Amino acid sequence: MMLAETTSPPSWPSTIAVLSMCGTGIGLLLSVLVAYFMKVQSDTFKEQTALLRKQASQPTQLAQPVSVTITEELHKVFASKDVFDKHVVENSIRHQQLFDKIEGAKDGASASMEQKVETVRKDVIHIGNQVAGLQVETKAQSTQLNRLETNMTNLPDRVIATLKTTGAI
Repeated sequence: MMLAETTSPPSWPSTIAVLSMCGTGIGLLLSVLVAYFMKVQSDTFKEQTALLRKQASQPTQLAQPVSVTITEELHKVFASKDVFDKHVVENSIRHQQLFDKIEGAKDGASASMEQKVETVRKDVIHIGNQVAGLQVETKAQSTQLNRLETNMTNLPDRVIATLKTTGAI
């Protein structure tokens, strides 16, 4: 005797119930994977931001200038000490302005990225809540399908019993 001869094929309601549970499981798995991915991205971003802040807070040590003895010939080729000092001051001011702009851009980018990460976190929480609601709804539908299947299975017996009590049979 073969196995196929001893078992009956599954009914449509039970097949639908199994498929809906599989769909819910897949949805839950996907939401967990998205949440994990966002957590990894957030942690990486925080580590990179902390490293940049640490590097920015450490003073940069510049090499000391080499002392040069200025002679008449050098004065003909190069600028005088006063002109050079003035140029150094102007460069220092300009460099500070550039560093301030870079710092402002970095802070703006960090704030923007943190805002985007927070938005994605809220979306993931919302999706998780929706998946939980779908699980509850799927469970209720599965229960209802089981009740309907039971009622449909017992229907011929109830019809025969009703016909016997009314005297139609």
